[in-house]
Amino acid sequence: MATTSRSLAFAPAPLERGFVWLLQGVFAIGCVIYAVMAFDYFISFAAGRDGLWLRFFTAIVSREHAHGAGSVHVEQAAAYRDGFRFMLMHTTMGAFALAVGPFQFIAAIRRRYPAAHRTMGRIYLVGAVLSMFAGIGYLLTTPPADVFSGAPFAISLIGLDLAVLFTAWLAYAAIRQRAVLRHQAWMAFNFGLLLATPLLRLLWIVFGHVFPGMDQAADNLGITTFLLPLSLFGALVWITVQRPAGQTRAVSG
Repeated sequence: MATTSRSLAFAPAPLERGFVWLLQGVFAIGCVIYAVMAFDYFISFAAGRDGLWLRFFTAIVSREHAHGAGSVHVEQAAAYRDGFRFMLMHTTMGAFALAVGPFQFIAAIRRRYPAAHRTMGRIYLVGAVLSMFAGIGYLLTTPPADVFSGAPFAISLIGLDLAVLFTAWLAYAAIRQRAVLRHQAWMAFNFGLLLATPLLRLLWIVFGHVFPGMDQAADNLGITTFLLPLSLFGALVWITVQRPAGQTRAVSG
């Protein structure tokens, strides 16, 4: 039997459409909340007070885990003071990217508000690129032993930063060539990489409850082994559930 492809337009069922909207909304709100915490982190650090994230982490897990030996708060205090300018730019610019990122993948926004989509896209790319350059600057000027969890985590962070920059360039080059599908694919990959940051914090909370005898530095090394695959899997799920009405698919006939 010969295999041919034809386009079939279909609309998702109301229940499926409602689930997608709910998933998009929850995810977008979560990213915005985390972006606010990230933006506040080093502003609060400079002011000598616990920021929103640290207070949240303390309340959800424990004060010992968030402020005790082996915690970011204790282990990174001196390194963060030395690299404050880099880290301030890294977190604030990354916050802008994370805040607008989810809305770039909502088809209805792209379709109804193309000018807003393009403006948010520029904000996202500028924020992500500046954040990664600042992160690399911090890592290159900080001895690997002084990075949280040491050299292994420092190497993984540099690789992550470079991957975000590379995929951002590929996405930008694709849209300049008007290759929309290729642009969307690279942006999904890029955003999945960027999601490693909030996912790491979420897993700190999970590990803090599941392995209460481990400090945060030990949790961090354990999480690093599967952080990237989870981030990319999340990006694929995020794209897959956004099946717009009228999408085409191949069938055999």
